[in-house]
Amino acid sequence: MSARALRSALGANRLLALSLAALLFAATPAPAGKDDLAANDELPERELSYGQARGGHWASVLQEGAHNEAKIDQSGAGHRVSLVQSGADNVALVSQLGQAHLLALIQSGSFNTADIDQRGNGNAADVSQTGTANEVALRQTGTGNYARIDQVGNYNSAEVRQSGEAQHD
Repeated sequence: MSARALRSALGANRLLALSLAALLFAATPAPAGKDDLAANDELPERELSYGQARGGHWASVLQEGAHNEAKIDQSGAGHRVSLVQSGADNVALVSQLGQAHLLALIQSGSFNTADIDQRGNGNAADVSQTGTANEVALRQTGTGNYARIDQVGNYNSAEVRQSGEAQHD
């Protein structure tokens, strides 16, 4: 899916578009001859920091608005990130260490913050923030954990810690 098509779909239904993008990126293998792929569609006044170590990673970042910031660090193998930021002054910090982690993150509004740390194998998260000054801190360690966090409104805060195997929140 092109960034233009994703942006158009976002206008109609942001959550559905993000879910579809996450499924697309999770199901699509890395292109032949390339171990890592980062797609970034951003305009001036946005900040993206991206680091990959080893192979088979996917990261897609779509930023619309002003002063949005995304930092993604991936180490290990087979991680997938789909990140959408619209509005102003949103911050997303993502760290994936281990193997085969999945993250779909959407931030819509202003001054939203998400700090996601996935360690171990096969952890997955679906995080959505809509509004102003919402905060998420998610820590997943172990194997096969899943978290879904939806924040709608203003000044919401969520802290989730999952460790072990197959924890679902």
